[in-house]
Amino acid sequence: MSITDDNLLQEYFPVSHVVPAVLDLYKDLLGVELVKVPKEHGETYHSGSFSPCSLSYSLSELMEGELRE
Repeated sequence: MSITDDNLLQEYFPVSHVVPAVLDLYKDLLGVELVKVPKEHGETYHSGSFSPCSLSYSLSELMEGELRE
């Protein structure tokens, strides 16, 4: 996909909306909850270099009977 296509997709599928929507789907379908880890605890390295654009999440399984929103 070219840069132009990526920019076009970003107009229709902004990350600020898509990521929370996907996390909600995981919660509803799989019974897991992902919570964003603060940057100082969730710094991510890829191939030995820091990626400031990456986000880290903590994964936990919902307990039986726990309400899903």
